[in-house]
Amino acid sequence: EDKLSLPNVSKDKLNNYFKSLSLIDKKISSSNFNVNLKLDNLLNSVSKNLDKDKLLVKYKKEIINTFNKALKDLTNSRIQEGKKISKDIKLNKNNLKKILVRLNNLQNKNKKNQFNKLKDRIFLILEQHNFKIDELNMYKELAIYSDKYDISEEVVRLNCHLEQFEFILKNEIYPGKKINFLCQEFFREINTIGSKANNEEISFLVVDFKTSLEKIREQVQNIL
Repeated sequence: EDKLSLPNVSKDKLNNYFKSLSLIDKKISSSNFNVNLKLDNLLNSVSKNLDKDKLLVKYKKEIINTFNKALKDLTNSRIQEGKKISKDIKLNKNNLKKILVRLNNLQNKNKKNQFNKLKDRIFLILEQHNFKIDELNMYKELAIYSDKYDISEEVVRLNCHLEQFEFILKNEIYPGKKINFLCQEFFREINTIGSKANNEEISFLVVDFKTSLEKIREQVQNIL
C-alpha cells in the first residue's frame, strides 16, 4: 500500500495562524458576522508561505547578485554626477577669482575717483558763490567722506574666503556644508561692495560675481 503523503507544514506557523484567528473569532463572535474558516484553506496558506520561503532560498544568490549590480550601477552613476558637479563648481570658482582680481585693481582707483569728484563739486560750488575755506580742513573732510567708498576690507575678506574655498575643494572629502557656509559669507561681502562702491564698473562686476556664486550654491545643494 502506498503511504499517504502528507504536506510539509510548519507547526510554528500553523500555531501562529490559529492563535491569530482565535483572537479574531473572539472579537466578532457576538456580532452578526460569520467567520467561515476551513482547515484545508489554512493549510494551503501555510504551504504557500513555505513555498515562498523555499523560493527565496533557491534564488537568494541571484537576488543578492542583482542587488549588488544595481548598487554598483547607482554608485557609478553618483560618481559621474559628482564629477560633473565638481567641474561646474570649479569653473564658477575660477570666475570668482578673475572678478576678484579686477575688483582688487579697481578698489584704490575707485576711492581716488570718488575723492576727486567730491573735490571738484565743492570747488565749483565755492567758486559760484565766491566763497573761500581752508583747503587743508576741506581735504581732511574729503578723505573721511571718501572712506565710505572704500571697499578694500571687503575685497581682502573675499580673497580669504576664496583661499578657504580652494583648500576645502582640494582637501575635504565631504565639502558641501563648508562650501554652503562660505557662499553665505561671499554674498555678505559682495553685497556690501555693491552698496558702497558707487561705481558703474564695479556694479557690473558685483552682478557677475553674484551670478557665478548663485550657480555654485545651487550645485552645492546636490551634495549636502
